[in-house]
Amino acid sequence: MVNLGSIPSFNRTRKHSLAMFRNMMTSLIIHERITTTLGKAKVLTPLINRLFFYARRNTHESRLRVRSVIRTKFAQEKLQTTLMKQYQ
Repeated sequence: MVNLGSIPSFNRTRKHSLAMFRNMMTSLIIHERITTTLGKAKVLTPLINRLFFYARRNTHESRLRVRSVIRTKFAQEKLQTTLMKQYQ
């Protein structure tokens, strides 16, 4: 799994924070733009960069790491195919 270890809680439980950032990453991949607060965006940026790093490697292990964070099949495929071609 991509390390989501040291993220701030934003007055939520740890599980809620992890779910919130997973949902934000999935929405960012699917829609390629999201609206959020500046604080959450600053936390989300290194997380999504790390996710793109693993997606770019395109090995079996890296695909498993991406799947551990991004749960929807459509977002996984879009990240591996469309977005990686755009950002290489």
